[in-house]
Amino acid sequence: MVITVKTNRDEKTPLGTCGVIMPISTNDECDAQHWSNVKEIIFSVIVDAEMIPTMVSDSLETGVIQKSIVQNIYTNEIVICDVSCKNPNVMLELGMRLAFDKPVIIVKDDKTNYSFDSSPIFHLNYPRDLRYNLINDFRENLLLKIAETKSGKNENSFLKSFGAFKVAEISSESAPISDIILDEIRGLKSALDSVARNRPLGRTDVARAPTQRFRLFNQPKDEKFTICAHCSAENIENFLQKIEKSMRTISVDRQKRGPEHEHIIIRFEEPDQDIIMAKLDDMGILQTNSTLTHPSSTPK
Repeated sequence: MVITVKTNRDEKTPLGTCGVIMPISTNDECDAQHWSNVKEIIFSVIVDAEMIPTMVSDSLETGVIQKSIVQNIYTNEIVICDVSCKNPNVMLELGMRLAFDKPVIIVKDDKTNYSFDSSPIFHLNYPRDLRYNLINDFRENLLLKIAETKSGKNENSFLKSFGAFKVAEISSESAPISDIILDEIRGLKSALDSVARNRPLGRTDVARAPTQRFRLFNQPKDEKFTICAHCSAENIENFLQKIEKSMRTISVDRQKRGPEHEHIIIRFEEPDQDIIMAKLDDMGILQTNSTLTHPSSTPK
């Protein structure tokens, strides 16, 4: 759908933004094409109201969509929320908008019942089958409601009906998109690393995760560290070269256990076992209990 936004040449101020919260994918009652048709109707009314239509989920910054949704819910001048079929994400985002005590217009189709918590707020109804004559009535009523909300005449505060509340503000920060993406990647990597370090590995896990090439037996014996390797001889050679660059070794003993399966027994010059364990952890070597490895792989 192509939306043509009207501009007011007599005024230099930009048009306000009207965000839309609504279902977009197929559910048990309506398919994706139905929601696309509803979106086109709502967007066209917003344009007629001389505002810029946008989905609150739209984001220019890839990878941080959840942050953008919350920011848009807070900053959009007006939000239209379609609660038809009571989509959980829609209801959550409506709750946030109401908590921010910002102007919101709620619409729903004539097949959806009112929700208890939001029922005190006025809802604009439209026919689910999108019949032409009734949709025209809905368009006119929605256009009027947007105009009233823009002018401040439709000041219906959901929070004020329950008492006096102080609404928290959301700060807006400017940062290069590369920095935002890197922060998100670092946070994800940190969470995954924490899970990998703290979760013990069982036999079923080893069978399901053959891509974990190197695993360390937790208890060093006679200052020897035994590493179980499940990969090709070439990969093992590259791994040993990486070990030599990171830490000096006294001895390296390789024991063949099967096809692409070796035990590598290493003695390091570094006397502090904690330092050795930390460096091996940095190299991505998974630490497991020796009792949880293959029965045929018990280190000598």
